Amino acid sequence: STVLDLASAPLKVNVGGGKSFTLAFDGAAGELVRAKGEVNLDVFGFLFTTGTVSFGRSTETITLADSSTVNVNLLTIAATGLDAFVGVNGPVTNEGNALGFQATGLNLALAAMRAADVGDNRSWLAAEATVGTATFVGLDGVTAVGNNLVVEINRASEGATVADFGTALSVGGPLTIGIDGAAGEILRVRSDLNLDLFGSFSVTGSFALLKSSRLMALSDGAAVTMETLTLGASGVNAFVGVQSESGPMGLQLQGVDFGLALMSNAASGINYLGLKARVTSAALIGLSDITMTVSSVGVTINQASEGNVVVQFADAPLSVETGGNAVVLDMDGLLGNQAAAVGEVTLSAFNFFEFEGRVAFRTVTESVRLSDGSNIAADVLTIGAADVDAFAGVAGVGLNLTGADFAIAVMTPLDSADARSWLALKASADSVALVGVQGAQLAL
Repeated sequence: STVLDLASAPLKVNVGGGKSFTLAFDGAAGELVRAKGEVNLDVFGFLFTTGTVSFGRSTETITLADSSTVNVNLLTIAATGLDAFVGVNGPVTNEGNALGFQATGLNLALAAMRAADVGDNRSWLAAEATVGTATFVGLDGVTAVGNNLVVEINRASEGATVADFGTALSVGGPLTIGIDGAAGEILRVRSDLNLDLFGSFSVTGSFALLKSSRLMALSDGAAVTMETLTLGASGVNAFVGVQSESGPMGLQLQGVDFGLALMSNAASGINYLGLKARVTSAALIGLSDITMTVSSVGVTINQASEGNVVVQFADAPLSVETGGNAVVLDMDGLLGNQAAAVGEVTLSAFNFFEFEGRVAFRTVTESVRLSDGSNIAADVLTIGAADVDAFAGVAGVGLNLTGADFAIAVMTPLDSADARSWLALKASADSVALVGVQGAQLAL
């Protein structure tokens, strides 16, 4: 039979005690049942929310990704202003081992669907959630703020094709689900992200975060199944170096393709991070006494939240989609915790020392001793090379160095109110020859 349409002619019902309810259901919505309550929600161990939600029940015809249609019994959940966590090992109150993004003020649209035909066992679940700002939790040294964050979940029962929401599905008020079924089954977060890793690598851009469960090898020989979040991007800008009171000092990177994996070992409570980046171009900034032209550079980070046992990517490389060419994480875990950038450069220091070749950039935090005997905690950017050819001198007069090793260290105080900075350089060589002075010879 046809349902009542009370939107145009609301019905007032007295409930006693001088109170009444007004029934004003829109008949165009068909048969429905709705409820409201305070709930804790867990969606595939990926999205966790707490707050007041509205439930609705109705029948709908949905379109699947293969363009077929099916009549379903539909349960919807709609909410605004929820507390939320998206990631692995959530929620945040879960023994401090949560790894992902925490947010307040999240808006949620969720639909759980089952085929109306009693002989059809297929079911589907889709959710879309949005929030203005979310912050990363779970790994010391990693800070990230996501803006305009969107969570997308689209799953189907075994053997079924996912639903396609090319025509958005309304779950109540302005809340809708509009996920493209062509993407297949997804557990995904999209966001504009400001990411900083251990104060040495920072990147800004638009990213997608995907969840999976993987068997990962560790550098101590163990193999552990871990909940994994992978994040990739193509063509973004990044920075490798240290921050000082006078500004950043290090490498400004353009056209960066990078892959990042965040992994959580629930049994041990240890979280892991691996990153690799390819760079189109780079420029040295913040060091007036050093000039550098960079022809190529790559960034590698492999870290554990505690201890020196890290993921052994060399035994089982992990491919991370970037939207362009995939980035493969294949770092040797036997090197332990590492964070470095390596590049081919032409370098000049103090208009006195010059060389062309391959260098390594690293950032660490150290206690530095000054000439007055005091110690100061400092961020240290190092630039080093081994077995290269170099020149030390001015206007073509000086020393050609063969088989040279050199190191440059730039230090800035951790205290942001301290504007001091220091620079040191040291080099040695297998052989030295004097050049630029006619009739003079020197060989060491």
